[in-house]
Amino acid sequence: INKNPPAQPRGFQINARNWQNVKYFNLTWYKNNESDLAGYKIYRSDQPGFIADTNTYVGIANNMEFNDTSNFSFYKDYYYKIKAIDRGGLESNVSDEISDQIFEIPEIVYPSDNSQISLINDFVIKAIQKPAEYKIIVQTNELFGEFWSTKFSSEKISDTLQVKFTPLFIDAGIYYYWRVATYSNGNSNPNSVSKVYKFFLTSEFL
Repeated sequence: INKNPPAQPRGFQINARNWQNVKYFNLTWYKNNESDLAGYKIYRSDQPGFIADTNTYVGIANNMEFNDTSNFSFYKDYYYKIKAIDRGGLESNVSDEISDQIFEIPEIVYPSDNSQISLINDFVIKAIQKPAEYKIIVQTNELFGEFWSTKFSSEKISDTLQVKFTPLFIDAGIYYYWRVATYSNGNSNPNSVSKVYKFFLTSEFL
């Protein structure tokens, strides 16, 4: 007779994502050790302290990750909980509640895409509609080859941000590729990520 429900899921984490203009929440957690585990039930609400029941049920996951791709609004908190369930239908206690919100992609101002410039001392972007942490990444290739990056926080809202470009050196006569990302909740993975832009440097500077 199955009398023991699964243990409460642990290590529940959330990462809001707006990657390539696809908005979703990435949820991860630690694996339960029960041999008769059937999966994990996912629950969501836009209200904190919600009840994990049929009204807030989103779906079920068979492993330790779930991507919720519902129709989300920007800058709105969404709250999640999970339960483990075994093959006999017994459910664990509900997990801790976690939340995050999806950010818009910052607007690129300078240098514009596919531009040819003789000098670059600063990158210019437009801040999103709430204080956030940002990262600018410069690459020598569209897909990889990080050449320079800087991470910074700003309290500005929908305002211009001017960010110093401080490489030790930079070669003229080639394209450089750059993008900007935002971060939330102290996550190491970005929240929103721009497409890759490029600029051509026509003269060399130190």
